[in-house]
Amino acid sequence: MDTASISNIVLSILTAVYVVLTFRILKENRRNNELGSYPQLYCEVKVDGSEARLSVINRGNVPALDIGALVLAHYHEDDQDVMSFLNEFVGEGWPERKRIVNTFDGFYSVYDNFGFPVVPAGKQVSVRPGFPKMADQYLLLFQFRNIFGENFFQIYWFHLDHRNRHKGLTLGSVEPHGIARTSRITFTENYLLADKNSQLPACIEKNFSPFFKCSIPSGITAAGILNAHETREVWSDA
Repeated sequence: MDTASISNIVLSILTAVYVVLTFRILKENRRNNELGSYPQLYCEVKVDGSEARLSVINRGNVPALDIGALVLAHYHEDDQDVMSFLNEFVGEGWPERKRIVNTFDGFYSVYDNFGFPVVPAGKQVSVRPGFPKMADQYLLLFQFRNIFGENFFQIYWFHLDHRNRHKGLTLGSVEPHGIARTSRITFTENYLLADKNSQLPACIEKNFSPFFKCSIPSGITAAGILNAHETREVWSDA
């Protein structure tokens, strides 16, 4: 094999290596650009004295837009039966009372919802839901949009650690583990709905909707009525 042939083979190999490396660099740059368009957003529910507080935290470099949080406080009939709960915390005239008469696996819930037009980069906002009493478990459906208008969601489950109750609430699970795209999810009195006639994500159908159907709005409880007249947002650096 002459020198020219060897040179052509070496040149071909070097060209192939260059193409592969260039492709990998472009792919990584694209991935970094995409990640840069996402806020690094997460939620916490913590115990504050005898109350729960929900925090939405943005540690990213871009703002999160159109934030929505639908949070359920779970109660169980083993701790307080439904009728006793209703008689203690909910007035007689509310038709929504019937929503929690039929429990889900013994659970009934009170829900509150929050919305923020924007959570800027490096900021967090904390709110106090209008729940009538502390619960052992909280379920949170969380949504936001990025700067391109794409909608994302996650479901958080928090629970009291009965072995270390003084530590407050523990994060039990997050679904999905990474943020996932979905059509915007809204709710009516009885149902969760996805925009554009699309289906709800499977994890919402399975792990959130059944509890929501057995819940009442916090606004019909005595605590919720009082809470509606208070400024509940507290902003700070993340």
